[in-house]
Amino acid sequence: MEVKDKNKKIIVITLLLITFIGVTLAYVIAQISGGAIGNANVTADTTDNLKFSVDKDINLNPTQFNVTEGGGGLSDTATGAATLLANSTNSTATYTYYVYFNIKSNDYIYTTEDQKPEIVLTITDPNNNPVTSVDGLTYVNAENADGTTVSGFDITTKSGLFNVASNYEITSSSSTNATVQDWTFTVTFINLTTNQSANGGSSLDAKIILSHDIVNFHDICDTETIACHIAKLYDEENPEINGLYYHDGMGAYGSLEAEDNSYRFAGNNDVVKNYVCFGSDEEICPEDNLYRIIGIFNGKLKLIKNSYDYRQWDINNLNNWSNSSLKEELNGTYLESLSDYSNMIDKDAIWYLGDDIWITATAKEFYNAERSTNVYAGNPTTDVGAIGLMYPSDFGYAASPENWNKGLGYYENTSSNQSWIYNSEAEWTIMPGSSDPNGAFHTTENYSFSGNGANYWAIARPCLYLNYEVKYVSGTGTSTDPYRIA
Repeated sequence: MEVKDKNKKIIVITLLLITFIGVTLAYVIAQISGGAIGNANVTADTTDNLKFSVDKDINLNPTQFNVTEGGGGLSDTATGAATLLANSTNSTATYTYYVYFNIKSNDYIYTTEDQKPEIVLTITDPNNNPVTSVDGLTYVNAENADGTTVSGFDITTKSGLFNVASNYEITSSSSTNATVQDWTFTVTFINLTTNQSANGGSSLDAKIILSHDIVNFHDICDTETIACHIAKLYDEENPEINGLYYHDGMGAYGSLEAEDNSYRFAGNNDVVKNYVCFGSDEEICPEDNLYRIIGIFNGKLKLIKNSYDYRQWDINNLNNWSNSSLKEELNGTYLESLSDYSNMIDKDAIWYLGDDIWITATAKEFYNAERSTNVYAGNPTTDVGAIGLMYPSDFGYAASPENWNKGLGYYENTSSNQSWIYNSEAEWTIMPGSSDPNGAFHTTENYSFSGNGANYWAIARPCLYLNYEVKYVSGTGTSTDPYRIA
């Protein structure tokens, strides 16, 4: 059925958490408020009616009376509903919609060395099943001081637009009794046994979004962040103008895209202007401080250093990234060299370590393999840390999109002049092999792709994610006028 109104239909809850911490007991004032943005109804020519609503605000107000030392945490819940009435003629209608959680800003930190969750988001779908997988968020079991456990997503330090559900189907077979689908969102403050005073004055601002149409980050961001600045450079009609492509699975290259709503730079240096000066305030950015933007993922910029030295993936020739010598160096001495700017880095970034694929695969196939659970026996499927390496899919998607249907091993002599990320050297990616305990993947000098033992020597360019709150200051993204951030 054709829908009359093509404008986005969005219902929003705004979440605000402000924390006041005592010596050993956390005191939180939290509030979720807000309402509809625009018309929340979708009405078809035959009078089908789809609408979204939210039943209440979420209010958390822990005090010494309701969050006692050694006791449990504090939670509150709101329900977002999708409601559909079919037309009176056919008495049947089916639509799909999207559910998002958008964390606009977040000042919270972990107050324990082992990073125990302190703010947890629990989501239940219309079938009363817990949502346990949201790209970019980690599902955890968080324990309160009294031993009670809260299961949900750790959003203690998270920011960005997170897709909870895509093309979720709702059907009505009545024009009088509506089909109602409820999405339940619970925010919980975790009451730890340790001193949480470091979060005094912290705040979190977020929105729950139900929408008939896809919600794009470049449409809803309204901040001065570098991520928002870059996203708004996206030209839907002519992405080739500046080489910024939106991977929503639609358009000319839809089936070849990552379909993760990321923004990725692709093409050669004449088109792509994605330089960032990171770790220096000098008027002319030192070469050692030049980074380039791979893209925007869940509202955060992913950077790759413009140059670095040869390294072994692991000096012991083992492909467990969590224990590798390269990871230890990058998250040790290298990260320490950026100490004055480390507050800009997402130190809890998730790095995917799946494999079960070979060099004939396309960038999209590598993207899916990276996020799989196919690993060598005993190796982890993910790792958490500040610094990593590029993915094979990052390498593949940096080429002009006419190459995305080729296997990465076939990029040789076809697209080396069409990719800003190519540096004429063999270069490590973060992907370990899954068929043995030694192999890992790297690019080659002739812009192809291969695998080798982890003790092989290749260029290793550090990659990192900037926190969402990092601001855009100036710059046009060229090597001589890189983006400046603060």
